[in-house]
Amino acid sequence: MRFCPQCGEPGADNQAFCMKCGASISSAPAAPMPYYPPVKAAKSNNMVIILVVVAAVLVLLVPVILIVAAIAIPNLLRARISANESSAAASVRTIVTAAIQYQAEYGHFPQSLDQLSQPPGNSAPDENHAGLIDATLASRAKNGYIFSYQASDSHHDGKFDAFTINADPIQPERTGTKYFFSSEDGVVRWETSRQASAESPPLQ
Repeated sequence: MRFCPQCGEPGADNQAFCMKCGASISSAPAAPMPYYPPVKAAKSNNMVIILVVVAAVLVLLVPVILIVAAIAIPNLLRARISANESSAAASVRTIVTAAIQYQAEYGHFPQSLDQLSQPPGNSAPDENHAGLIDATLASRAKNGYIFSYQASDSHHDGKFDAFTINADPIQPERTGTKYFFSSEDGVVRWETSRQASAESPPLQ
């Protein structure tokens, strides 16, 4: 593009005379092409790219997380069940030991787990609260198991001379798979899928 030296009117590069004033513009220097600096990429484009990359990484990680969870969760459940069963067997032994100790002190076995529990406040242990088991076990539920204590009086003289204790999972297959039983003989017995009894095999 050329500009008229007389009036400044723009004209084409091959134009000889100014269309406005008629002056010769053939010798006028051609104006350089205007410079347009490169347009910088918008920051929003960078953000979009980052979001796409993050989304792609998450899509790849989700299957991995699901696989790990599928492996880990059953193992954690089995470990929890095993821990509950070990705790239940130990609690049965604790109750049996406490009942035998109670019988040695008071001449008969306790009528209920309450009589083995801790005395209220600062009271001294007595026949009704011998202080031989903790409050959680005396409540009959602990670590996914429920404990059933039954005393018997074979001579009908008001003195209980035998007892049985059962420990059963509160939610079978979820909090435990084993059932436990014991009595005044001190042998802990167990079953799976049904309540244990005096005929069940002893726990090794």
